[in-house]
Amino acid sequence: MPKKIGHIVWRVFMLLLYVLVSGLTIFFAYGYKYDFKEGDVQKTSIIDIMGEEKGVEVWLDGVKRSVDIPSQLNNVIPGSHVLSVNREGYLPWKRTLEVDANLVSIVDDVYLVPEDVEGKVQKVAELDKGRKIFKGEDFFAEVEDGADSFDVLTLFPKGTPKRENIGLFDENLTDMKVHENGDFLLYLDEGYLAVANFSAGRFLKYMPPDEAEEYRLGWDNQILYFLKGGDLYAVPYRQLENLGEKAEDFLARKNVSAYAVSQNGNILFISEGTVYECDYACNKAVSIGFGAGMFQNLSVKRGGEFAMLILRDVTDRRFMCVFRSAEDIACQTDRLKGPAFMNAYDQVLYAESDGRIYFYDPRLAEKKLLVEAGNEETELIGWFSKQGHFVYRNDGKVYLGDVNIEGVGYELLSDLEGITDYVVLEKALFYLKDGNVFKVL
Repeated sequence: MPKKIGHIVWRVFMLLLYVLVSGLTIFFAYGYKYDFKEGDVQKTSIIDIMGEEKGVEVWLDGVKRSVDIPSQLNNVIPGSHVLSVNREGYLPWKRTLEVDANLVSIVDDVYLVPEDVEGKVQKVAELDKGRKIFKGEDFFAEVEDGADSFDVLTLFPKGTPKRENIGLFDENLTDMKVHENGDFLLYLDEGYLAVANFSAGRFLKYMPPDEAEEYRLGWDNQILYFLKGGDLYAVPYRQLENLGEKAEDFLARKNVSAYAVSQNGNILFISEGTVYECDYACNKAVSIGFGAGMFQNLSVKRGGEFAMLILRDVTDRRFMCVFRSAEDIACQTDRLKGPAFMNAYDQVLYAESDGRIYFYDPRLAEKKLLVEAGNEETELIGWFSKQGHFVYRNDGKVYLGDVNIEGVGYELLSDLEGITDYVVLEKALFYLKDGNVFKVL
């Protein structure tokens, strides 16, 4: 009898153990954890650290959690945490995170700055100072007056720049303009122009009408825009060969003093000092309903859901406005200094005339001051597309700032004499000095 009771007790024990282990497995599988500090059960969350960083240590609240990135930190209790990434020879990277139990926290802006930045500067290419040099978003182009080809040096965040010679089919080049979508507007002998995209195999030569000016290229709709006699014209690429004879057939809008082409194909233009928006053909225009009669120039950059509009009024004040449509616009400053930047998430980075640098997120209606210690010489240079870091010039030096941290940031360059151009690509800063191209970081 005792033996039988013992057998039953053993079975009951194993059943209870099974239930306990299964319960704990489900408990942890659903992200729950007992917090000994608080004395209660909490649902945990996950921190995903994106990127590619080898030889680093990832710490959370002073505890080493992993090595190398990408990395995933599990069983993180909701609340405020300090995440840090360290590597020997580099300044530590830190970020305070607010972790939500129901959301995975994604960190994609880890950026490690060398302790000796200037020791990491590399000369990556040499350009011909005797030629005209043009800068694109990710390249420098060298043009010799009257030549039938030109050289393009394409830059990469990682790896060696690539140099190519672009032939022009025996045409003589005198000048060029580079468009953000990769198209070139080429000025040729005898007054001819050409729209070219060499990666797409496009080369369209045409004779422009007299008095045409302010050429712009459409983004995806392959349209050439220009002003002539105070009117706006729009010419499809496929009809460029007829432009010289039938310019009036392509009239899009009368009485236009300035215009800009947005990445979504829409046109913003100024007529009698008022800003309007229309589609690519400009059949119907709508006033933006702001500052009627007071503007003389404009430019536009598209983000995702929003766009950024830069306006100059008749007193030379510069406005930075964010808008969804002509009826939904909000101006953040009328003291814009230098360039402003908008990323794919619609976030905006800009500087004001007193040297202060601001970050603005229209989706959250959040605006914050990043750099207060600037001056009248302070100017933004560029914004790393995915890392949240930005580059700016102040007091004869170049600094790296962080949109998540207020303050001056890290000093990158202390000697700017001879520097004529900068290119910012992902995690790299390039600059042109005395005909040489250098890379920082």
